[in-house]
Amino acid sequence: MKTLVWDIDDVLNRLTHDWLEQAWKPAHPECRASYASIVANPPNRALGIPLETYLDSLDTFRASPAGVNLAPVPETLRWFERHGHRYRHLALTARPLDSAPQAAEWVLKHYGSWIRGFGFVPSSRPQDAFPVYDTTKADWLRWIGVGDVLIDDSPGNLEGARKAGLATRLVPQPWNTASGTLNDVLRSLEVF
Repeated sequence: MKTLVWDIDDVLNRLTHDWLEQAWKPAHPECRASYASIVANPPNRALGIPLETYLDSLDTFRASPAGVNLAPVPETLRWFERHGHRYRHLALTARPLDSAPQAAEWVLKHYGSWIRGFGFVPSSRPQDAFPVYDTTKADWLRWIGVGDVLIDDSPGNLEGARKAGLATRLVPQPWNTASGTLNDVLRSLEVF
């Protein structure tokens, strides 16, 4: 049975979209940026703000009720309901340590019927004082030694996964060059 490895943020949920619409823009009404205009991730340059300002706002949103209770992407949830039983699944995210427990709980709450494993690579923050084992998702995937396909929105993560021997699927987002739709990506997984 093949193992699919799923990124969480901006693949299984709409973190960046929801952060922009529910946190950043309400706190900064002068911001005219649309989600479609975020052509780089992190989006601090597109928004004209320092990286630290963006990360502080994103981390605050992740800890808020809206961030903890993000809705799953309907297309992915429908795909899991129809096809999830045909594969094993892992969730793999890059997040600060402080928000990793909420991400694991979120995955199990919405996708726990299928996703049985959770991994994360800590996104570094100034207050971090713990051992660093892996610095990229590819490092984590090499360490864990399982996984056939990585589904992610970051071309850099996919490049590392390909070098680690996995097939990859790029989920279309404004900051990447993926063509097609999320449904196209999900349909492509049905051949494994």
